[in-house]
Amino acid sequence: MAHLRSILARHLPLHDPHSPLAAAVLGLGLLLMTAMAATGTLFYLMNWLVMIGQPATELVLEGHKLGANLVWAYLIGHAGLALLPHVTRQMCLSTLWSLRP
Repeated sequence: MAHLRSILARHLPLHDPHSPLAAAVLGLGLLLMTAMAATGTLFYLMNWLVMIGQPATELVLEGHKLGANLVWAYLIGHAGLALLPHVTRQMCLSTLWSLRP
């Protein structure tokens, strides 16, 4: 809710590494990468079992291609939103990638 209020007020919300929104976005990314690994493995195994050309194999490949496009969108969006506080001078990038607590 605080993020929505900040966006409606046209300013960035304060950086909070323990934010539920940040955890949800990272969780969605992990689910997406897991789905990509699963469909890629399934497609490989289906090809290994010589099921090439079968409708199920084509469906798995289409799901994998869709996932690949979503991964690119996620990667570009995630990196772009990480750069936004740096561009607006609210936070330096070294703060985001610091090894110090």
